[in-house]
Amino acid sequence: MVQIRWSRRIIAEIHEAREYLHAFSPRSAERLTDAVFSKAALLESQPLLGRVVPEAERPECVSYSIRNTA
Repeated sequence: MVQIRWSRRIIAEIHEAREYLHAFSPRSAERLTDAVFSKAALLESQPLLGRVVPEAERPECVSYSIRNTA
């Protein structure tokens, strides 16, 4: 199993997005952060779900996207 390394910047951006969204819809803010962290947990257990980013020229750099499933 792999481990996702979260940068301080991305944690701050997730927090800022949650705070911004919370002003309009507290439930949506909760769903956003739940989705981000549940997808991260899935990627830790199944890291080959994404695609290798050819321009990075590093096999450990994989691109993922999260789509709205609701």
